[in-house]
Amino acid sequence: EAYGWQVITVADGNTDVDAIRKAIKDAKACTNKPTLIKVKTIIGYGSPNKADSHDAHGAPLGKDEAQLTRNQLGWKYGEFEVPQSVYDVFRAHAAEGAKKQ
Repeated sequence: EAYGWQVITVADGNTDVDAIRKAIKDAKACTNKPTLIKVKTIIGYGSPNKADSHDAHGAPLGKDEAQLTRNQLGWKYGEFEVPQSVYDVFRAHAAEGAKKQ
């Protein structure tokens, strides 16, 4: 801010997706100066035994902790499994972006 940047802070980047979307929208709307978006998160969010700990940084969670994390977050899909709805949304956005090029 001291250098004239627009600085937007998202207080809860773990769960407040609407605030992240708003920050991006506000950043795009500001055309007279650069924008920095600060998103505050908890490292390893969702991991029952490693969240907010250095144990979640730089090392795999491990098979058991990964499953516990999926359970904690309500993620009903397996390891590396991406639901079709995610692909559908991604492809729709990619197609829209291609039209703008």
